[in-house]
Amino acid sequence: GGASPVDAANSEARLLHVYRSLYRLSKDSANDSIFAAEGLLHPTLALLAEAASSALVATSAAAAAGARSAAATPAELLVYVAGAMKNASSNSANAAALADAGAVMTLCRLIAATAAAAGDKRGSEAAAQLLVQVTGTLRNLSVEPSHAELFADAGAAHALADCVASFAPYGELMRNVSRVASKLTSHPASRAHMEEEGRAASAMIACIAAHPGDDALVLRAAFALGNVTACSEECRLAAVSAKGAVEALARTMASYRAIAAPPPP
Repeated sequence: GGASPVDAANSEARLLHVYRSLYRLSKDSANDSIFAAEGLLHPTLALLAEAASSALVATSAAAAAGARSAAATPAELLVYVAGAMKNASSNSANAAALADAGAVMTLCRLIAATAAAAGDKRGSEAAAQLLVQVTGTLRNLSVEPSHAELFADAGAAHALADCVASFAPYGELMRNVSRVASKLTSHPASRAHMEEEGRAASAMIACIAAHPGDDALVLRAAFALGNVTACSEECRLAAVSAKGAVEALARTMASYRAIAAPPPP
């Protein structure tokens, strides 16, 4: 019973071909309706759900370290799958359908699994590229206020903190994390959830500390940080007690103050 390694490799190669094509199509918003009309949203989500609950994430990490075969690697396949979903989810109807199908829970589990696969080491570039697509989808789903409770139920704050802990050096990924966090802290239900995650404040500071010159990231991470610390003593204490946090914020403020200062006469 079960598929042979050759059959599995062939299946992955076929899926890679399909999702490369779907990813290219998804870049054109005129094709957004195709994903729902052709029933592609649920199978795409199912592939990511399988990755979150199987050895695919670990396999992706091994592939990124150099254990590649002639067949398509799961890492490469998952990036195209998640990328197609991210692009399709920019359409509000697709985003609603994905939310109803449990996408928030699935994607938060995938973030947690990918961070866990990295362990105590810095996450690989291949894994970071996957999470860029995953967090991009979460950002699209977080725009709708009615989805706030879905993020709370999925433990999104915990998943985002895990992501920062393992992947802070990757600027594009941290920019997406800050975008999701800024949206979640704008809605009461998900803001309360973010406040309950003790690492939420320190995670935003870690984003700023790792990329102090990224204006878009600093703006959104600081916005989220301000929101979670405004009403939560726990978050305020976590923020000031994180190693190097106060110094990182002070350096960032000083750099922006220098930019804003008028030139000498």
